[in-house]
Amino acid sequence: MNSIPLKSISDLDSEELCNQAKSIIDSIEKIWKEDKKYTYKLNKLNCDINVQTYHNDRLNDDYWCARVSALKEVSFTDRKEYFSKLEEYIVGSMNCLEKTHTEYEKQYIHELVEYELKPITLKPNKDFDTFTYLARLEYKFPFPLKRRVFFELIHICKSRTESLSYIISLAIDPNCFQSESARMVNARYTSVEKIFYSKSTDDLEWKMATCSTPGGSIPGWLSKLSINSAIAKDVPSFLNWSDSI
Repeated sequence: MNSIPLKSISDLDSEELCNQAKSIIDSIEKIWKEDKKYTYKLNKLNCDINVQTYHNDRLNDDYWCARVSALKEVSFTDRKEYFSKLEEYIVGSMNCLEKTHTEYEKQYIHELVEYELKPITLKPNKDFDTFTYLARLEYKFPFPLKRRVFFELIHICKSRTESLSYIISLAIDPNCFQSESARMVNARYTSVEKIFYSKSTDDLEWKMATCSTPGGSIPGWLSKLSINSAIAKDVPSFLNWSDSI
């Protein structure tokens, strides 16, 4: 699992993808290098939250960045409420394309301007309910950057026994989507995201790891410098948006 686009998706296995996602997420705080801790304000609660970032120089032959949020700065009640919102909007629907993770993402990630989704089916998973679709995603960035287009397979896994979900996004070849992007720059994005809530301790885990490349003429070293801040700000962006609806 890395940012190299998959040429074929017919043999993907849900259980194997979940195992890979778990392995990556579980390794972040154990062996990755700790980077900057970002602090953001939650408007509704009028309090600050922390988002810790990390990186791994060579995981699956790629450069990865990650963020970890536990929302320990808010009360148990607020934490539980945020988990419900994460389940509803980050995990999204498990059967309806109009209420997917991607549909809601457009509401708080303003660079995402257009997308097209196509449902597909992977081999069943004995431990998780799953929902899978292909996505063609267009992002508009400030001048002089051109629009970027991402082709992804998005696989949602929701545990049948725990308050646990994984959101897995894999870079795929445009041919898997049967689409072209002649006027835009092809970018690549792969990520794994974990949302977990412990009913016994009221602890919340919201973790995400990604390897990506913006394509075009942007130097790799410059792209690496900006990833942590970009993924960290998605946390307050989502929480403040969810508080406003």
